[in-house]
This record gives sequence, C-alpha cells and structure tokens, in this order.
Amino acid sequence: PNQSPRGLPNAWRPAAEDYQEFYNLGVGLDGRCLGVIGLPDYPIAQIIVGQGYSGKEKYALWEEWHSFAGPDLEEIVAALRQNSRQISLRGDFEVFLASGEAGYQRLIYYKGGCSRQDYRARFQLHIYPVEPAALPPERREYGFANQDFLLSHYGGWPGGECFAVVPLPDYPIAEIHTGQADRWEGTLYPAADPPDLRAADAAVSGVEPDARSFFDLYRQGNKLIYRRESCAEGDAAARFFLHIVPVDAADLPPERRPHGFANRDFPLARQGGRFDGKCLATVSLPDYPITQIRTGQYIPGQGQLWAVELAVEQ
Repeated sequence: PNQSPRGLPNAWRPAAEDYQEFYNLGVGLDGRCLGVIGLPDYPIAQIIVGQGYSGKEKYALWEEWHSFAGPDLEEIVAALRQNSRQISLRGDFEVFLASGEAGYQRLIYYKGGCSRQDYRARFQLHIYPVEPAALPPERREYGFANQDFLLSHYGGWPGGECFAVVPLPDYPIAEIHTGQADRWEGTLYPAADPPDLRAADAAVSGVEPDARSFFDLYRQGNKLIYRRESCAEGDAAARFFLHIVPVDAADLPPERRPHGFANRDFPLARQGGRFDGKCLATVSLPDYPITQIRTGQYIPGQGQLWAVELAVEQ
C-alpha cells in the first residue's frame, strides 16, 4: 500500500495498492531460496508479501505484513485522547476529532488488537458541510463530500494496532458519517460546540410559544428554539426538517433558488439534546429577510410526523 493513492498507476488507485506478482526472480543457494525485486520510488506505507496459488480457487501458502516506520503511535494516541473530541460509535474503532488553530482539522481512527480484516475493510467517510455551496459543483446534488478510504491511504498497522489520520476540509462541517460496511458506523456533529441548553430553556420558560405542536417553537432574534417539556428518547429520534422562505429568492444560493427556500434539516443531536426529561434545540436563522418558516419532524420514506408554519413579520 502506498502512503498516497496519487503515487500509484491509474489502474491501482481505487484499491490504494500496487499489486506485483512475480515468478523466477530468485535463485537457490545452499539449500536456501533468495529472491530480489525492485521497489517503486514513491513513499511506501506497508508491504504485504506471500505465496499462493491462483486459478478457480485462490489461496495463500503464507503471508507477511510489514509497516514502515512512521510517527510514534503511542504519542499520537495519548495526544488525541487528551486534546480531541471522541465520537460515540457503535463499533471497535476509537475515532477522534483533532483540533487546531483553524478548528477541527483531522479525523483520527485507532484500534488496538487490530486484525487484517479490520485493516483491509474499506472505510466510509461522508462529510456534510454547513453550507452545501462549499461542495464542488458535482457533489452538491448529493449534499456531502465522499472521502471513503482504505486505512493504508492515511495510516498503517504497526504491531497489530490500526490507525489513520485523515485530513478534513477547511469549510465548516455540519455532520460526519463514518464506519466500515456491515461492521460499525457513527455520526458526529462538529459544526459548533453544543449549545447551552439550560440557558436557552430558561430564556423561554414562561414565554408563550410562537407555535405549538409536538415541539413548541420560539423565535428569539435570529434564533429558533425547539422545546418539548416531557421528552422520551424516541421523541427526538426522527430528523427535523426546517425550510426557510426568504423575502427575495435571490438571497438563496443558486442551487436552492428553484426550490424557493433554504433547506436546514437537522437531527436533534446537532443542534441540541435531552436533559432533565426535556428536549431542546436552538437553530441560527439566516441574516436575510424571511417571510415564512416551515418545520417539523419526518421519517424518510414514511412522511411527516408533525409540521407547523410560522409567518415572519417584517
């Protein structure tokens, strides 16, 4: 595996490995076998070598892996645990957001006692920006940047421990979905630190909502606050839709103008959370003039669970 897929021939970049099969490149010497093969001139992260038979049933007689010296893994992991936010994931990998002067800059994956299957399984990494316009034009219809990768792209397997350090885009990120197919998955919401839910709750306590439904809604300045007094975990599980209609459609990004509204859908965990049996979320509204807000919760493929509309006085 190469330290960067760009160093590989075009045909091998999707796999991130340069495959070299060879015969008869060695000699027998005093009952021993010796073979010599030249290596490519690009930086190498790892070499996997062995022998096997090919045909209808391929199998290996033996296989050995060797990782080349890189950064001190123990120091990396210690620093990550001290200075990074860990994602809560359903799986065996520890995943961290490493911050720098410009915000979150790297996503780090680590697993001790890592198997070859763990190492070779492809990672899914979908990055959703706060503003879809930050994506390249060809990705905007999907709403996320696809940075799927193999561990050998960004890390290694030294001493049976898997790790990778993946750079993140420099635009503000709303959500990160990552995992390995049929193994584990997780979601992170790094756009901002969690809002002060208790302060927001205190600000609307005793105030008449601007709209009542399954969640009560309050508009305070440029903030929209969602609040449910008695809230079970399942009440907040469905995704929220939030459609903001501007007075002038020209205020929308070009790709949203045909729709006539800004789409700010979100899960509760990105904008708020549960505490003391309540659910609460706060959402910043755009700074252009607004004529209407449509919001509620929905389940993809099943439809809306509830919905309200708020007319906005100018």
